Amino acid sequence: MIKSLRVRNYLYIKDANLSFVSGINALIGESGVGKSVIVNILALPFGKKPAENPIGKWADKAEIEIIFLAQEQEYTLNIVIGSRVGFKLNEKVVSHEKIKDIWSKFLNIHSQGSEIIYIMINFKFLIPLYQICNQLNLCMSLSMQNLNY
Repeated sequence: MIKSLRVRNYLYIKDANLSFVSGINALIGESGVGKSVIVNILALPFGKKPAENPIGKWADKAEIEIIFLAQEQEYTLNIVIGSRVGFKLNEKVVSHEKIKDIWSKFLNIHSQGSEIIYIMINFKFLIPLYQICNQLNLCMSLSMQNLNY
């Protein structure tokens, strides 16, 4: 389970923190607020390439910190994007293959078109975003937020 995500100097994000809750979290917002950016950041450990020119204007590198639980232990994954992409797990440099292996054991991201995002956490949940919104009677024009479903 992902507990938190901190993004610094990535694209147009100077410094942002997101906290996640147990269960399902939905990112909802108008076009252009960064929902896809967040999903793409979470896909970096799977091998997704960073956005083109990902380093923001506030520093010479982009930094991402993901705190997550796996097998009842808390881990901190740091991703640094400079001239290349580097990964650290609990302050220890690790290969991308090792991170990909760990990440694939508890998180899988699916998308259908550009509108519907599926996130499966611990392989227990597979619910399309529009279905969550319909069940909770949410309007898609809400600002980006975390929802505890």
